[in-house]
Amino acid sequence: MRKKILLFLFMMCSLILSASDSGIDAEAEIIGSADGTTTIYTAEGLSADDLILADIPIAYGEEEFRSRILERTGGERDPIGLVLTGGSARAFAHLGVLEYMEENGIEPDFIISNSMGSIIAVLYAAGLSPQQIMSVITSGDLSTFFKLTLPVEGGILDPTGFKGLVESVVGADLQLEDLVIPVMVVSQDLVTKREIRIMEGTVSDVLIASFALPVYFPPQEYKGHLLLDGGIVNLAPISIAYDYSDTVIVSTTFYDNDELNLKNPLNIINTAFEIVKRQNAATDIRAHMDDMIWIRCAVEQFSFMDFGAAAEMSEIGYESAAGMADELSLLYKHGISQEILDNREIYQERIDKARMNQYYYSRVEQPQPSNTISLGIYSFQDSSYPYYLRNTFDIGLEYRWSSRMFEFSILAGGAFDLTANRNTSSDFLISSSIEFYPVSQIRLSLYGAATFGNNFKWYIPDLYVRQGFDYKIYSSDLFSIEFNQAFEMYEEFKDGPDDDQLLLSAQFQGDLNLFDYARLDMNFGYIMSADSIDSDLHHYLQGGAETRLYLLPSLTSFYLDVGLFSRFAVDGQHGVPLYPSDGFLTNDTNLNAVPEPDSKAQSYFLLFPLSFGYAFTAAPSFGELLMADYLELSLYCDLLFNKWPEPEFSAGVELQFELSLIGLQNIPITIRAGYDSLTDGFIGSLRFTVTR
Repeated sequence: MRKKILLFLFMMCSLILSASDSGIDAEAEIIGSADGTTTIYTAEGLSADDLILADIPIAYGEEEFRSRILERTGGERDPIGLVLTGGSARAFAHLGVLEYMEENGIEPDFIISNSMGSIIAVLYAAGLSPQQIMSVITSGDLSTFFKLTLPVEGGILDPTGFKGLVESVVGADLQLEDLVIPVMVVSQDLVTKREIRIMEGTVSDVLIASFALPVYFPPQEYKGHLLLDGGIVNLAPISIAYDYSDTVIVSTTFYDNDELNLKNPLNIINTAFEIVKRQNAATDIRAHMDDMIWIRCAVEQFSFMDFGAAAEMSEIGYESAAGMADELSLLYKHGISQEILDNREIYQERIDKARMNQYYYSRVEQPQPSNTISLGIYSFQDSSYPYYLRNTFDIGLEYRWSSRMFEFSILAGGAFDLTANRNTSSDFLISSSIEFYPVSQIRLSLYGAATFGNNFKWYIPDLYVRQGFDYKIYSSDLFSIEFNQAFEMYEEFKDGPDDDQLLLSAQFQGDLNLFDYARLDMNFGYIMSADSIDSDLHHYLQGGAETRLYLLPSLTSFYLDVGLFSRFAVDGQHGVPLYPSDGFLTNDTNLNAVPEPDSKAQSYFLLFPLSFGYAFTAAPSFGELLMADYLELSLYCDLLFNKWPEPEFSAGVELQFELSLIGLQNIPITIRAGYDSLTDGFIGSLRFTVTR
């Protein structure tokens, strides 16, 4: 008996000492859960090697979280808890669930969430409607929110742009504990190896931590922790909700793609994570199957990066919630809080501005100045904003400073030109740009680049400078119009200093939606060019139009692209330059030069681009890491009339697709292979159209 007593005392002392060494102090909070068990919460981090306490969560803001729930119910009813699971793009289904709940007067008293579900939860709790949340997240190309970067911080994507987007709508200082509906964001910590339950802190910082998927996004610092996406352990943290209520709605967005190649290394890694998440979620679901309202959103076949199907998944979420109408009808119907309705009016103006910034120039207006270092990827091969004297694809390490109205960047890397196989080039590049946005529709820019390579002395660069003024005059569903003005100067050194190339351009361009399946793009402009400051000026007018026609309105896979473009001299001089941005690809670079006065060429040219193609409905992917967002294969024939009456032509096969990295970073690519009549030979072309 004495030995048993001594053994008991020894074990108690060991536990006390262990708690002391691991960081649990007198201020640790011990809370009883609904099922009678106790859980230890502490704001102090434990030693990273303390295995015994690894399954004990750490909570921040727990006391206020509980009091706010009690305040909403007045202690007169059981609070309604809502659990929103992760699932990346599949979490858009939660918006449909919330929409159905709103229509039936059901407002949750608290929300438990992780991963992408936390973005939905926090924005909704701040006061945004499901439609407004959809509008914000899909306001523009996700590539503008997430930039490729070197993984020095632990991730290959920098989420600074998305953080700025959220702050531009809800404010940079909004705190989690000040949301209208109490929210808990569940994350995992690299330091303590424990679950972190966050109920306080700056909203934008917490959101970034909530979806910090390992390798893709860097872990986020929070009170000494390095937080990761909570969904890597448990996609559906259902049991947590039962610590605060017995009335719980659970909206899940699981993944179950039977078509995955499970011998692909990337698929193996992703599925390995999925095994852990699913097993833990299954345990929670079984434990509460009889007492929770489970809305199993039928989006399980969608890829986690299928952000283009956001609206479709939201509709599926709505239908899934409607399928639980009987169970939901028994809940307390509070209706939408007046504070939430008031916030929606305030946020709508900010949302509209954020959408305009994205629609006009694909930019995020940073409420607070931000500094980022990322992988800069830019192209000067897109005719939307013609860079007549520059035709490279630039990639390098970029520093960018952004504020509400200004953006400044410096890039060091390489400049590549692969638009014609006989004229390929690759040079070391240093470039810089300044952009000013006085209003959403106007952009003033100054860009300069120095390329070191094909020169008579390697350390003397070719120089390029461009000043730009862009004004989006009007835009609607029917038509839009904009004005672009630019001045370009290019100084090239070959066997020694050469003359400058100068070019001033001004153009109007717009589009007109003729039918649901046809749009007409048009442009009209003026160009003034010269070989040098002292040489004669050449004046040209230009204009064109192009459209895509679907051969059968009910069958949009087959299409016909047709166009017409012309440039003609208005000063009576013969010979008109053809620039790569005009779209006619050739190995003959003589067409790009300013013609000599005695040229026997015509004083105009006509360009007829024509292609017949097929758009694939299913695009290939590699381990759900890389995916082609769209894939089009066509036969093309571009006719050029510049020496009447015999045309020159370039004809062959063209492949267009947009390479997507987990749906968040997109690079449009065009590959051509064919025959070039100007040089009587093969032409191969690789173009990138990531517009600067």
